[in-house]
Order: sequence, then C-alpha cells, then structure tokens
Amino acid sequence: MRRTSRSNLSPDPNPKFPKSLTPTLTLKVYENTTMGGDRATLYNDMTKSNEILREKIDAIPDDIIEASGYIVEELIPAMSDTRELADRAEKRCNREYWPFPTYGEVIYTHHTDGF
Repeated sequence: MRRTSRSNLSPDPNPKFPKSLTPTLTLKVYENTTMGGDRATLYNDMTKSNEILREKIDAIPDDIIEASGYIVEELIPAMSDTRELADRAEKRCNREYWPFPTYGEVIYTHHTDGF
C-alpha cells in the first residue's frame, strides 16, 4: 500500500501525460463551463488526503502493540477517507485516464489472463 500511495496517487489522474500538465489538461476541457463540477476541489482533496495517509503510514509505531492500536484508531480511518475520495474521483474521471484498475477488473480479469 505504501508503494502504491506514493507512486500512483497524485493530483494527476493520467499517467500518459507529464505530471505538470495532467491537471491542466484534465480541467482545461471544462474551462468556462459548469461541466467540470467539483473536479478541481475533489482532486485537491484527494491529494491532501493522500498526503495525510502517507504521514500516518510513516508514523506507524515500531512496537507491535502500539502499532495495532494506532492502525485501528488512525490509519484505517485515513484509509477510508482516501478511499471515499478516490471512489468519487473514479466516477468523474474518464476510464482511459484513470491510472488504477477498476474494482471489476481486479475481481474478474484474473479469470481470463493467460488464456
């Protein structure tokens, strides 16, 4: 999870474009229209939530007893917050630009891979 959150989650929903251009390209499509909705806010919130999640992951105590309490009280709620924002963003982002597999792809594609 740590590797995925650091390497893939960003305000840039499209790995095909340089990170510095993607938010601009994504949101420029909706410029001067109301069709963009809350995308900019959502992507910013997702970025902030991911940063909080990264900090919480980095702060997991070394002691296993302390870590278990910390994970339940701090990490799991942060994961849930990030997940909720990611689910909302996924619904607003064109599938070809979404850098992660969909739930359906994760659950079902392994049945056909390699055949």
